Amino acid sequence: MAPPSGTLLAVLLLVYLTALHLSGLALFTRGFLLSRLALPHTTPSTAATTLPATHARAVVLIIDALRWDFLAPAPPRPHSPYHHNVLTLPAHLAAAHPDRAFLFHTYADPPTSTLQRLKAITTGSLPTFIDVSSNFFATAHASSISEDSLLSQLKRHPHRFPHRAFMGDDTWLSIYPDAFSDNLTSPYDSFNVEDLHSVDLGVTRTLLPLLHAQLPQGAPAHAQPFQFLIAHFLGVDHVGHRLGPDHPAMRAKLHQMDTLLRDVVPLLQDDTLLVLLGDHGMDPKGDHGGDSVLEVSTTTFVYSPGPALSQLPTPPPPSLTPHTLYPGSDTPARAVQQIDLLPSLSLLLGLPIPFNNLGAVIPELFWRPGPGGLEAAVRANVHQVWGFLQAYRASPSGGELDDAWDRLERAYVTAKSVGKPPRPDSAGAGAGAGDQARIAMGTAFVRGALETCRALWAQFDVALISLGLAVLLLAVLVLARLYADLARYRAQWEAVVRAALRWAALGAAAGAALGWAAKRTLQAPDAVGKAGLPEWILFGASSSSALFLLLGSFLPPSLSPREPLRWSFDALLACAVIGLHTASFTSNSFLLWEDHVVPYLLLTLLLPTLLRAPAAPTTHLQYRLLGYPLLLAACVRTMALSTVCREEQHASCSVTFYSSATRPVSPAPVLALALPAAWALPSLIQRFLATSKSDRGPAPLFLQYALRASLLASTTYWLLEQLESWPGLNQDRIPALKNIRMSLARILLSTTLIGGYALWALAPPCVELHMREPEPDPQLIVLGYTNAYGALYLLFLLVFYALLFAATQLTGQLVLALFALALLAHLETTDSVRDPVLLALLGHHLFFATGHQAVLSSIQWKTAFIGFKVVTYPFSPVLVGLNSVGPLFLSALALPLLAMWQVSPVLSTQQGRVYVLSDTLKAAVGFMLYHSLVTLSAAACAAWFRRHLMVWKVFAPRFMLSGITLLVIDLGLILAVGVGSAVTCSKVRKMFGTAP
Repeated sequence: MAPPSGTLLAVLLLVYLTALHLSGLALFTRGFLLSRLALPHTTPSTAATTLPATHARAVVLIIDALRWDFLAPAPPRPHSPYHHNVLTLPAHLAAAHPDRAFLFHTYADPPTSTLQRLKAITTGSLPTFIDVSSNFFATAHASSISEDSLLSQLKRHPHRFPHRAFMGDDTWLSIYPDAFSDNLTSPYDSFNVEDLHSVDLGVTRTLLPLLHAQLPQGAPAHAQPFQFLIAHFLGVDHVGHRLGPDHPAMRAKLHQMDTLLRDVVPLLQDDTLLVLLGDHGMDPKGDHGGDSVLEVSTTTFVYSPGPALSQLPTPPPPSLTPHTLYPGSDTPARAVQQIDLLPSLSLLLGLPIPFNNLGAVIPELFWRPGPGGLEAAVRANVHQVWGFLQAYRASPSGGELDDAWDRLERAYVTAKSVGKPPRPDSAGAGAGAGDQARIAMGTAFVRGALETCRALWAQFDVALISLGLAVLLLAVLVLARLYADLARYRAQWEAVVRAALRWAALGAAAGAALGWAAKRTLQAPDAVGKAGLPEWILFGASSSSALFLLLGSFLPPSLSPREPLRWSFDALLACAVIGLHTASFTSNSFLLWEDHVVPYLLLTLLLPTLLRAPAAPTTHLQYRLLGYPLLLAACVRTMALSTVCREEQHASCSVTFYSSATRPVSPAPVLALALPAAWALPSLIQRFLATSKSDRGPAPLFLQYALRASLLASTTYWLLEQLESWPGLNQDRIPALKNIRMSLARILLSTTLIGGYALWALAPPCVELHMREPEPDPQLIVLGYTNAYGALYLLFLLVFYALLFAATQLTGQLVLALFALALLAHLETTDSVRDPVLLALLGHHLFFATGHQAVLSSIQWKTAFIGFKVVTYPFSPVLVGLNSVGPLFLSALALPLLAMWQVSPVLSTQQGRVYVLSDTLKAAVGFMLYHSLVTLSAAACAAWFRRHLMVWKVFAPRFMLSGITLLVIDLGLILAVGVGSAVTCSKVRKMFGTAP
């Protein structure tokens, strides 16, 4: 059997290293990012768990992304004419009927994505960090909720709630597929942010007739058209995503919602309770998902058109009714937790509180004498929360409550005094001091349980975390050894890789068998956390294969070092930069400003070249060593002008990626420069190729026509997208513009992907042959010969570059143009194999400069609709991923250029062996090594600071970004080496042979 080819060996090595990374990340995340355990218990309906119902029916209206200041009675400064004092009816009712209408500033737990918020509203539970992934990628019924909830309790009481209606966001039917009556559901797509009105108009057309169809109060429950109704409006959220809160469309949308409420309220009967709430807020540019103050600030409004909810003459004491200040406001607002609505609404409807609830009843809604008053409500609340804590303590995840259990138990013993009968003299006269004290103790217990679970909810498995860190550390050591061996045995690299793969396979087999045997014979399974048989086999295989490579002498004896390792100043500086970058992960302050740290480190790497320039032997080389690094530095600094700000940066950061922090559109200078930049970039790239005469063959056709057409079409798409948000545009023209934009995007993406790679696959090397015929000997002149590899591979890279350009907004397109110039300037600086560290930092810099941060709120969701009016699987997730991690993938695809640029075929071969492939593999291993170190540092810091205040806000998101980046880089390198480099080398060798 013939030995595998050099390309196959290189790809197999990269696949093995990727598997090593995957195993380390899988073990670490299995221990660090665990999902919350949802207990299957259900609260029974008994006298101890329920209260007499005050209302027979409920209408729940949800306005998606309804931020608190959108309907606050005293909006903050500066006042916005677009979203302040527009939706005014709730504040008016609360002021006019203080005993029947209540308006609350509401805190929504992060992550502030709709699915997680709906789960919290209906179950009263807290989400975990990893739960957010299901919001976008959930398909029908894939995220259905099986735990006890308000909807499941309604379904368990069909005699009282036989008809349950729903209309609006179809996320409800994904999480509760069987909760609503079949003939009373009107779902609408939740992700079509391009459509601002269809969902709201459709919900209104269904809601108002249903309210008009109600029978007079007192009619049998089964005869009424509904007993429980949810209407979820999406327009405010879509306006926010599409245009931002400071836009005339937001004012129009809020006015529409105010008008709707004014139509709904007169139709409510006395036995119906109205609840209006937002699921989350929105940040200044209209997005959400994170934990900034504006994203977690929403509202809850409760209105009873019939019986008063507060019947006592005095309001609840301040200790039970905390207030908060919204940013920019000088008027405190009554504050509640969003999950507080669940126990309150359940008891008002005469239902048990769902079992997993951690919310506390809202005092104002029960401030009345009698058996259904606040003391009885708090008693039922305490009973339910303590039952949940006991069940959770007895579950497999109960160990996380160990440290807090004594404190919780003492608080419960104190709170049980709520269960004592009220004093006879207090009945009907309001709550006395003793009653208020008992109520306060019960509320304090419930709130303390919430804070305890909120602080300790992430169940960290230290054993699995340690196993994952060990594998990631071994991967770093393996990469370091492979990099050194590939540098020393350049001419014999195939033997090195073949031996390494052989020993890695042997070690993996032995380790997997050892892990299986160890797990089968282990006497104390709890000693290693939750590591099951798959984790044992995975750790055994990965760690053993790495150890075989590190400790074994796997190199064939016949190999002798041909190129000894040398520690130059450049190498030492690169190591120092890597050390500084990885060390910065130990500080949350450095992580918050990483987008500023990266360009500083990147520019530091240019110092050696600039210092050597004056000593260059020729003037031409001096200019080259000065000019190209300065061009690279100028591009880097200009790219850094494009910023988006994290919440923590806002005091010292100005958003420049968008026109402002509140308008998600491109700045005016960008609009002016976008088309000229798209037109000029192909010519600038061709000028770089012209220095080596490699602007021949297919290069002019590819650059001047194919690439230019793709870039111009991409820019036109985003200009049309921005034109739709122009207030002066005739609204009747928007549908036509949208259709043009959708068609343009589909043609652009399909022709770029299919046509671009087909053109590259058929293209010959970028050279031109000339026959010079002087007497007596004719000569064959090959123009572009010195850069035959680099020019052809550049065309391969530019196809993906064009795809990324299409998925990037206008400001990001200018940044991508600067990245292309910076990359070419780096390649032109020297004729040797270039430093992969600089390219890795350039990829990080591109990620930040194209409008991204290591936070969920920086995800540019509008890219999901490039070419589509609704979310379309799998294209929409792919487009969002392309926009988010495409810059990092692009840096990985560009890596072979470090080994190919300005390398002629005659210098790249020896005895038929292609050195370009060897040098590419070595650069790829070095590139992996850098990203592995970054990921190891991010993981180690997230684990070390797992009880840090900023763990879920800073450290965990940065680890997730590092882990995703590492896998994206690995995949990019496999494609770069296995496809781009392999085809390029094959074409060049086919044309020139081994020594033309």
